[in-house]
Amino acid sequence: MGEKMSYVDLAVSIGFFLFFIALILGLSIRYFVKVPVEISIEEYRDAAINMFERFFSTSGTPADWEDTGNVPSELGLTKSIYKIPIIIEELGTAARTNEPVIANLVFDEECSNITWNNTVRVYDSNLNEYEYELVNPVNCSGQFLNESYIRFKVNISQGEEKSFLVFYSEDSGVPGANYTMTYSTSSWVSSSGDSWSEATTSWSRYGGSSASPETNSTVKMRGAASVQIKDTFDSKKLGLKYEPGSAITGVSNGWYIDSWIYVDDLSGISSVNVSISESDDTITTSISSSSMSNAIWYHFEKNLSSSEWEDWSTFDASNYIYNITFYMVNSTAGITRQLKVDEVHFELPPLVVKPFPEKIEDVISMKKLNALNNLTYDQLRDVTGEDYKFRIEIVES
Repeated sequence: MGEKMSYVDLAVSIGFFLFFIALILGLSIRYFVKVPVEISIEEYRDAAINMFERFFSTSGTPADWEDTGNVPSELGLTKSIYKIPIIIEELGTAARTNEPVIANLVFDEECSNITWNNTVRVYDSNLNEYEYELVNPVNCSGQFLNESYIRFKVNISQGEEKSFLVFYSEDSGVPGANYTMTYSTSSWVSSSGDSWSEATTSWSRYGGSSASPETNSTVKMRGAASVQIKDTFDSKKLGLKYEPGSAITGVSNGWYIDSWIYVDDLSGISSVNVSISESDDTITTSISSSSMSNAIWYHFEKNLSSSEWEDWSTFDASNYIYNITFYMVNSTAGITRQLKVDEVHFELPPLVVKPFPEKIEDVISMKKLNALNNLTYDQLRDVTGEDYKFRIEIVES
């Protein structure tokens, strides 16, 4: 009986042994079959990451390969873009609605052709796009900007500070923004800030000999035209006088007069004077010719305050303003000069505009992406140096 039990135990033991051998063998086969697959997946993943980093972290070699029409030696899809931060500050006077601000920005001091004019865009801190216009741009060559005034409108609360970013790049494939700018704000008189200098209506010659005011649709700061006079000095003065049929209202002491002034040739000119008359007083201030440049617009902005003007006695801007005069002063008669004015208006204390130094960021270039269409699959494989089948897919969100 004991001997029979030994055979049974042996049979059971062998059965369990064979079962576990089969189980271990099966698991081992599954493991060793799976290992190459996992190794392949890891290899492909590493290759994909490597290709992504190569494509989207460099501009390629050469950096402008998309413009050459040739296959790059190294494929890169990024492009450097530039940005200038601007802080706009309201100093506690009043909230503003649709108030134009203007800043003079140097886009490319060395004229390295890094700023294609169509690429300029303005965004606030939440990346909301703002309409803008370039004013009196100076180009390096073609459409590449050197510097320009840039004007855009802001809404800002009393005492508030807002930040904006002006972006630009050298990518000539970017289409222009094609904005249509209009202006109207209650913190300016006139509300457009430009209507008085759009036509010769109410303008007359001040001093000089015989010329009449004209409009100039080419040399201007905004709108359709500036107002100009070109004449010969006959009394050591030559300028333009604005005297509307109805007195200017809505202005008070503490407001500012704001305008742009242009003189073609400052030689022989000691100063450019501005005078404002209300019902009782006429106040005057002088701009030294040394602070201006030949044939360059000068931004004139002056507080209606007794500390800023001569002959201030009982001047009160709220008494109605009857005329504004811009005139050049010369020590002798007989020379011929040209004076232009534009954007003549009064305004609440202006917003503070503070541009900051340029910064650089790398982004994906649409022009490089479009240039991929000109490369064959085999050319792309040769450029990558990898013997993989791959697909580049970019999804725009």
